[in-house]
Amino acid sequence: FIFCHLVAFSQISFGFRTGVYIPKWDAKSETRDINTFMQKKMNFEMDVISEIPFKNKMFSLQPEIGILEKDVQLRYDEIVGAGFSYEKLKLFTLESTLLLKAQVLRRTLKFNILLGPTINYAFIGKKYYKANSRWGGSYSEITTPDFKTEFKRMHYGYQIGASIGADVEGVHMFLDGRFANSVSNIGRLEDKRYIPKGFLVTGGLLFKFKHK
Repeated sequence: FIFCHLVAFSQISFGFRTGVYIPKWDAKSETRDINTFMQKKMNFEMDVISEIPFKNKMFSLQPEIGILEKDVQLRYDEIVGAGFSYEKLKLFTLESTLLLKAQVLRRTLKFNILLGPTINYAFIGKKYYKANSRWGGSYSEITTPDFKTEFKRMHYGYQIGASIGADVEGVHMFLDGRFANSVSNIGRLEDKRYIPKGFLVTGGLLFKFKHK
């Protein structure tokens, strides 16, 4: 009831955003004597979004739902020995986010601070393994067929960032940058830890619909 009085439902906007996800995962082995290196790769994201402004127009809620690709390659470099190996994880996740948007600049350009929780569900997940030797040795690639035996499909976290945009004839155009942090380990095995983190750089449009 209180929420209905705070929110201006007559000024709800709908739109989309799309851009890239740059992974910076926290990935470690708890038992093996190795160093872990991650090779970064840009991934794709696309969301359907809405903006629900509060009546004071300084704050608004921005619910989002979309598809996020998470494709990372981890290199395990043996401290003792001559070999190294690669693990490649490829996830397609359904991501749901609820952001609180605080407007700190309300001129021609609008600047906003973004913060809110996010839930991810990996509806497609694959793992690849490559092994090689520094001195020539064999090279092989194995695909793990059952992703859920080693990984959890659901993980939780939050996003924090900022956006800048402008209104042009009823359409809000914006660019935003965020840090996406997971608070859960998606690995099921005791000797592995995979905590998805990364940076999101996206742009989008919000179409304003005013109802009398």
